[in-house]
Amino acid sequence: MHTIDLPIDTGRLKSSQTITFVKAPTPNSDTRLLCFVCKSMFTSKVDLREHFNAHVAEQEPRPLSRHRSPARKPKRPYKVLSDNIPFPETVEEKWCVDELQVSDTLLKVREQVAKKNKLNKALTDAELLALDHVYVFSGDQRDSTSGFTLGQHTLILESIDMMNENDINVKFLTPWCSQLAVLDKPSWRKVKTATKTFSMDALNSSDPNELLAADALDNLAGRLIRREESRLMLEDSFAHKYLDTLFDPVFGSQPGLSSDWANGPLLHKKRKWQACDADDEDDSGSGTGDNDFTTSSDGSNSSGSINANDGQMCDGMDDGCHYTYKPDWAVFAESQQSTAPVAVLELKVTYKRNPNQMTDFVKMARQMKLMLHELIYLGVQQPRTFGILVEGQHLRTFAMDLQFSGIYRMVQLNHVDLCLAMSQMTMFPSVFASLVKLKDMIVRVAEAIEQNDIARQLGDRMHPSVPLAWLRPNATFALRTESRQ
Repeated sequence: MHTIDLPIDTGRLKSSQTITFVKAPTPNSDTRLLCFVCKSMFTSKVDLREHFNAHVAEQEPRPLSRHRSPARKPKRPYKVLSDNIPFPETVEEKWCVDELQVSDTLLKVREQVAKKNKLNKALTDAELLALDHVYVFSGDQRDSTSGFTLGQHTLILESIDMMNENDINVKFLTPWCSQLAVLDKPSWRKVKTATKTFSMDALNSSDPNELLAADALDNLAGRLIRREESRLMLEDSFAHKYLDTLFDPVFGSQPGLSSDWANGPLLHKKRKWQACDADDEDDSGSGTGDNDFTTSSDGSNSSGSINANDGQMCDGMDDGCHYTYKPDWAVFAESQQSTAPVAVLELKVTYKRNPNQMTDFVKMARQMKLMLHELIYLGVQQPRTFGILVEGQHLRTFAMDLQFSGIYRMVQLNHVDLCLAMSQMTMFPSVFASLVKLKDMIVRVAEAIEQNDIARQLGDRMHPSVPLAWLRPNATFALRTESRQ
């Protein structure tokens, strides 16, 4: 009796990470591989992999529980404790644009990043995400995953429907914002008189976005009268003054959506497979401290090195996940039966450096991937998740989907600058349009979640629109290493 190690995802099925095979003590004997689930025998690893993926696809969907550009940044020294071996894909599961084999190219990029990691070379945020099977695409080629020419990059963007969403018409904001920007010695009375006029005009308009914009302007402009040094402002104060006035009317006015600034855990309960024994269920560990996420395999917080096995099972691939992500802000889709997180925000003021093991960009991407897995397990049709990254005055919006096997597409939707002073009010239309566009995309996902819940109430079995065999775990937890001189 011998054992061999294969790159199987044991988080989906309760078992060990080894597969046994029997070899008779004769010179002419054939090697046999044994499936540890049903004890079937196979002669090749490829056949065994396809057979195992069939077992994964048969698993019951599990219920939801509530609760600066990476390419342009200087290289950050990361040490990835382990990276996962790529899974084989069939032709039907691969991403192709005309004659361009996008999936194959992205996997080659990932292989090169894995080689750099084995040599302990510094990795950028985008390269670190490639180890997690997350690939970034933006309108600017320099902000996207490498490996493609400018022409190929353009073809890829044209094939991504999320990149081709229509922009929101906010022409009505141009005269309003121009009037506020040129106010001579703006006082509280002058500003409020102007914004109340905008509100009266919006009440007589058939465009619902006008009233949202008027309310946001009324709240924001009043706070911009007094000029403060935003570079030295605390994150909580920054969020209250510049962001909450925008997010509350845009997202808070939409039925079926709720948001939270509590900086609490993204998922309030440890996620369990429905097929798991009830005896195995326990609460997820949570530590204390100032880190944006906690790790706990025994109930204690760890700020030092992470056990490789714990890291391998993180971010939504199985019930062994001990990472509790704490986004700065989150949007939840609420239906009668469930509440699902669909969007997160990460905020970093200008002067503050990230002391944790990953940057806010990487943390946001991993949270988006985690939420995407939750929607896929539930059986939501065409699942997507979203993220907002605020770094100083810069605001970026992102969306993520899984349309092809092992290819998590993280698309940058918009990149705008916040208006932090009355003289910068002409920037408000682009900020407002970006948030409304993001909200409309979130609403479509929330409606799909609601339809999924209704189907379950009627007794209809909902199958995942994305095959579970397409899901990929993250690379093992990354630790920031000392900068090289």
